[in-house]
Amino acid sequence: MLLSGGKCTISLGRTCRLARSNRAAPFRSRTRLQSSVRSRTSISRDMSDSFSKFLRTKPRIILGSSSPWRQSVIKELAETHEFAYTTAAANIDERAIRFSCAQELVLAIGRAKANKIAEDLKTNEGDDFDGFLVTGDQVVVCNGKILEKPDDEAQAREFISGYAEHPSQTVGSIICTHLPSQTTSEWVEKTEIHIDPIPQDSIDMLIEEGAVFLSAGGLMIEHPLVSPHITKIVGGEDAVRGMSKVGLITTLIECWEKQLLED
Repeated sequence: MLLSGGKCTISLGRTCRLARSNRAAPFRSRTRLQSSVRSRTSISRDMSDSFSKFLRTKPRIILGSSSPWRQSVIKELAETHEFAYTTAAANIDERAIRFSCAQELVLAIGRAKANKIAEDLKTNEGDDFDGFLVTGDQVVVCNGKILEKPDDEAQAREFISGYAEHPSQTVGSIICTHLPSQTTSEWVEKTEIHIDPIPQDSIDMLIEEGAVFLSAGGLMIEHPLVSPHITKIVGGEDAVRGMSKVGLITTLIECWEKQLLED
């Protein structure tokens, strides 16, 4: 599937002009709350109370991601709020989905993951399948270029070295889908990271370890070889890691509340 994008502004706090695919997805969301760039980094008391009410319904929560970083974020949240979740992976060709706008790219990939996992669950579980499915994607934008996972060693070196010359931004999406009703809530969050030059021997070790090839832009702010060189982060560290906790809670609450209104 090839998608083409429109004009896009990557600046923090700005939204993209969204382009729509002419090809309908097999599993299409019936209600999609408007996507916009959001910037909250702390969980308010009202949000915490609403999340507690949601969790008291004992919802089935499915993280549709094989990313170890997203799994670590939801694990931290689950331990704090004492809820259970499962994981599932979408076998899709992410490189076949193309947009020139980073925001629309991560939304399109997140939606495609949701479509595929929902189809698989419905096939395996029939019409009784239920729950709140959370998917998403993240890219890094540096010097106006969208960076995804490095293809090879040369590209990984290019990405990591370039962060000292230009501040990098992460653009991440969260798509929460209520499976029976197909109601969704979407979240896009952008962060900005300023990094001093990383020594060449540290880059060598990062590449030898191999984890950089699993991360958008080869960017791993929590890595001990990288973190000492970070001078500034604008936005939440969890969002840089791949999934905002505030975004996850917000989309789950929005999706649940919207689904209740439709029942």
